[in-house]
Amino acid sequence: MNTKSELVNLMNKLRRYPGTKPFSSDQKGIFFGRSEDIAGLAELVNIEQLTVLYSKSGLGKSSLINAGVLPKLEKEDRLIPYSLRFGAYTPNNTTSPLSITTQTIGYSGETKLLDKIIPKDNSLWYHLKSDQIAKQEKRGYLLIFDQFEELFTYPEAQIAAFGKQLAELLYTTIPERFRKVVESEIWEKGNQSFLSEQDQKDLHKPLKIKILMAIRSDRMSLMNRLKDHLPHVLKNCYELLPLSVEQAEDAILIPAFLKDSKFESPPFDYDYPSIAKVLDFLTDGDKQDIASFQLQILCEYLEKKVIDQQLRLIQEHHLGDIKNLFKNYYDDQIATLGNHEEQLAARKLLEEALIFEEEERRLTLYEGIILKSHGMTPELLRKLLDSRLLRSERSTQGEGYNYEISHDSLVAPILKSKEKRIATEEQNRQIEEEKGKLEEERQRLLAEERERQKHLEIEKKKKKRNRRLAMVGFVLSAISIVMSIWALSAQNNAKKLQLKAESALENLARSEEIRRSENFERFRTSAQDKMNAGDYAIAQEALEAAMSFTIIQKDKNTIQALLMANQDLWDSKLAFDAAIKAGEIAEVEGKDLEALNLYTKAKGQARRDQDNQMAEAKIALIKKELEPKFNKLINNAQVYDKIGACDLVRKELRQANQIRKYLNESQLNKDVLKAIQKLKCN
Repeated sequence: MNTKSELVNLMNKLRRYPGTKPFSSDQKGIFFGRSEDIAGLAELVNIEQLTVLYSKSGLGKSSLINAGVLPKLEKEDRLIPYSLRFGAYTPNNTTSPLSITTQTIGYSGETKLLDKIIPKDNSLWYHLKSDQIAKQEKRGYLLIFDQFEELFTYPEAQIAAFGKQLAELLYTTIPERFRKVVESEIWEKGNQSFLSEQDQKDLHKPLKIKILMAIRSDRMSLMNRLKDHLPHVLKNCYELLPLSVEQAEDAILIPAFLKDSKFESPPFDYDYPSIAKVLDFLTDGDKQDIASFQLQILCEYLEKKVIDQQLRLIQEHHLGDIKNLFKNYYDDQIATLGNHEEQLAARKLLEEALIFEEEERRLTLYEGIILKSHGMTPELLRKLLDSRLLRSERSTQGEGYNYEISHDSLVAPILKSKEKRIATEEQNRQIEEEKGKLEEERQRLLAEERERQKHLEIEKKKKKRNRRLAMVGFVLSAISIVMSIWALSAQNNAKKLQLKAESALENLARSEEIRRSENFERFRTSAQDKMNAGDYAIAQEALEAAMSFTIIQKDKNTIQALLMANQDLWDSKLAFDAAIKAGEIAEVEGKDLEALNLYTKAKGQARRDQDNQMAEAKIALIKKELEPKFNKLINNAQVYDKIGACDLVRKELRQANQIRKYLNESQLNKDVLKAIQKLKCN
C-alpha cells in the first residue's frame, strides 16, 4: 500500500510528453526537434520590433514560444516578457483586448512623474513607461500575443482601440497628449520647474518594445484589419513549418532517453520497426505533414503503456491500432470521467459551450459561469483538466480561471462526436416514442377487451330481459283472450294489441339474431387471423367468444372444429418450441446426435412454414458438422487398429455408425469408406 508521502511524490512526477496541452516554459528540458526554429525566431524578435509567427493549427506555435523562444530570451536577459491571450469574444464579455493587455502589464506602483503630467492615463505606454521610470529599467519589454486570431472576434471598435495603442507603444517616444501638456506648462505658462532635469531625461528615454504575435495561417488575412494603425504589421513574418522526419525522431526519442527521477516513466527506447511505423502513421505514408499536436498525443499514449506495463522497449506490437487513436481520443477521455450524467455534462460543455460551431472555433468561459450554468462540479472540472481536453488560464479579473478546449485540433473530433451523440439521442428518442405508442396500443387493446367483456355482460342481461318480455307477451296474450271472453266488444282491439306485441317480439328476435350473427362472424374471423399468425392463446379466447354468439348448430360445429384445430396447432407449437429449446441445449453441451433428433422431432411438429424452415436450417447445420466428426472417428479407429486396440476400434466404429445413419452416402468420403473395410479389428 502506498503511503501518503509516496502518493504525493507520485502526483508530482512529470510526463515526458504533454499530450494535448502546449509545452510550458518549465518543460523546456523535454522540448526537442525545434532548435533551428528557436534560434531563428529569437533572432528575428531581437532584431525587429514587430514579428508575426504563423503556421497551420497543431504544428506547435505555443510550444515553440513557451518552451523554446521564451527560455532563450530569458537567459539572454535583455527583454522582460509578458505572455497574453485574449480568449474568444462572447456577447456577455465585460473585458476588451485593451483591458486584458493593461491588466497583464499594469504597473501598480507610484507614477509621480507621469501622473504629474496626465494623472492615471491608463494607456499601454503609460504602464510600461511607469515601470521603466520607477525601476530605472535598462531592459526592453516583450509582449507575446498567443492565439492572436482571437482579437478579431471582438467588436471592431475594440480592435481599432487596441491597434491604436499598440502603434503608440511601438512608434512613439512621448505621446502627443503628454508632449502638449509639458510644452504648455514650460513654454506657455513659464513654469520652468515643472519638470526637473532628471524628469526630462526619464521622460525622453525611449522605451524598447518588442511584440510577437502568433496566429494560425488560415487567419493571416485578418491581420490586414490592423493596417490603419500598423501598416507594416506583416513585414516581418516567421513561418513555423511542419516537423521534418528527423525533427520528429528527435521529439519522440530524446525525451524517452532522458534519465531523471522526476519522470513518472522509466527511460525507454523504440525498436526500428516501431519508430518506422509511428513516422509512417504521422506522415500517412509520406502523404501529409507531421503535426506536433498529433505526435504528442501519440507519444503520451505510448508513455502510458510504458508506465502501465513497465516497458523499457517499445516494439511494433505495443503500438496497437494507432490509426484510430485520434478518432477515439476524445471519446476515450470522456469515458474515464465517471457516471453517465457526468460524462453528458462534460460533453455538453465541450461540444456546445466551448465551440463556435459555424466557424469551428474554440471559445473561452469563466470558471464561475461553467460551475453555475453547465452542470459541472469542481471535481468534474478538475478531471477534465487532468484528461487534457481542457486547459486553464488565470482570469484577467484577478480571481478564478478561464477554461477552453486544449487545442484547435480537437475541435473537429469533438464536433464529429457531438454529431454522433445527437444522432444517438434522436434514435433513443424515437425508440422511447415507439415504446410509448406500443404501450398506448396495449392499453387500447386492454380497453377493447374490457369493453368486450362488458358487452357480453350486457348481452346476457338482454337475453334475460328478452325472456321476460316474451313472458310478458304471453301474459298479455292470455289477458287478451280472457278479456275477449269478458268483453266481447273489446275483442278486435285485443287482437290488434296481440298482433302488435307479436310483431314487436319478432322484430326484437330478428334484431338479436342479426346482432349475434355479426358478433359471431367478427370473433370467428379474428380467431382465424390469430391462428394464422400463430397467436393461439388469443385465438382460443376469440373462438370461445364466437361460441357464445352461435345460433344454429352448423355454427356451433364450425367453432368446435376450429377449437380442436387451434388446440392441435397450439400443442404442436408448444412441442415444437420445447424440441427446439432442448436441441439448442444439447447442441451447447456437444450432444450433436441428440440435438439432431430433437430438431427432427421439432420439424415433425412444425405447422407453419417459418417453423419448418427454422428446423430444417438447424438440421442442415448439424449434419454439416457431423461429416468431419465421422471422418475423425474413422481416423481414430485406423490409429487404434494399427496398435491392435480392438476395443477402442469398435468403440470408435459404434459412434461412427450412429453418425452414419444421419448422413447421405453421397456425403461420405469414398477413401474413408474403404478405410473402414480394411480395418483388421472390424
